[in-house]
Amino acid sequence: MTLLPKAPLAGEKVILSPIEDADVSDHYVGWLSDPEVTRYLGAARASAPSLESLKTYLERFQRSASDMILAIRDRDTRLHIGNI
Repeated sequence: MTLLPKAPLAGEKVILSPIEDADVSDHYVGWLSDPEVTRYLGAARASAPSLESLKTYLERFQRSASDMILAIRDRDTRLHIGNI
């Protein structure tokens, strides 16, 4: 059983959609290495994530029947700008 929407969820400014392989990039790792971006996350990071650790983390959601993670994309550019 999957909880992911079959079609992207669109609002006026953003689209929510499943994270794609192309989203797992150095740009994404850069967000997670930026103290300003991660300062309000509940768990403190001991070290910056790697592409490999990020892929492993996201695969957990793909296998889960109860948890999900979606990409937040700019509606006009489709740029991956965050997660929910």
